[in-house]
Amino acid sequence: MDVPQHQRFKLLGLSGSLRKASNSSAILRTLRDNLTPDIAMEIVALDDIPPFNEDHDTGDGPAPVATLRRAVRACDGIVIVSPEYNHGIPGHLKNAIDWASRPGYDGPLKNKPIKIMTIASSPLGGARAQAWLQEVFSSTLSRVVPGKQVIIGAVESKMKDGKLAHEDTLIFALNSIDEMLDEACLVQGRAKRVIPDAWKRRKLDKPPR
Repeated sequence: MDVPQHQRFKLLGLSGSLRKASNSSAILRTLRDNLTPDIAMEIVALDDIPPFNEDHDTGDGPAPVATLRRAVRACDGIVIVSPEYNHGIPGHLKNAIDWASRPGYDGPLKNKPIKIMTIASSPLGGARAQAWLQEVFSSTLSRVVPGKQVIIGAVESKMKDGKLAHEDTLIFALNSIDEMLDEACLVQGRAKRVIPDAWKRRKLDKPPR
C-alpha cells in the first residue's frame, strides 16, 4: 500500500545495551521489522557517544552527538528498549539522554513523545529502570506516553534466533507504539492517525507475562 508522505511517521530507536548479542537491540530490530507500512524506524547506535562534558558542548557537539541530536529532531517519537542494571538504567543511555537534552529545557527532546520498554531476566522485567527512565525524561520536558507499561520479564525465554518471538509481547509492544503516534499527532497538530483494517492487530486487555 502506497502511503502519502503526510501520513508517514519516522521513529528513532535507542537501545540501552551496547553488546552485539543484546536482547534490547534485537527487540528494537524486531519492532522495526513489524511496523505498519506508514512507520519507519531508524536505530541509532550509542557506542561512540562520549561522556557528557559541557566544555565540549559547542555548536551541535562532538560528531556522534550531532548525529544523535539530528535524529532526535527529525523523528516523530522515540522508542527506548533497555535492560536494568543494578536497579537502574545503563550509564551510556543516561549519558546519551543528557547530551540530547541540551540546552536545558529547550533541547531536541522537548515535547518529543517517548515510549519506554524495559527488559530483564527476572519476572520484574526492569520495572525499576522503567521508573528511572520516566523520572529522567520528565526533567527533559519530553512527553512519556501514558498507558500500560511495556515490561518484558524472563526475556531470554521470549527470544529465538535473535528476535522477539513471544507473539503476545510483540503485539503488546507494537500496540503501544500506535498509542505513541496518537501522542505525536496531538503534539504536532496532525489529524488523528487512521489505521486501515488490514493493518490492525488484536488488542490485549493486560500486559502479557
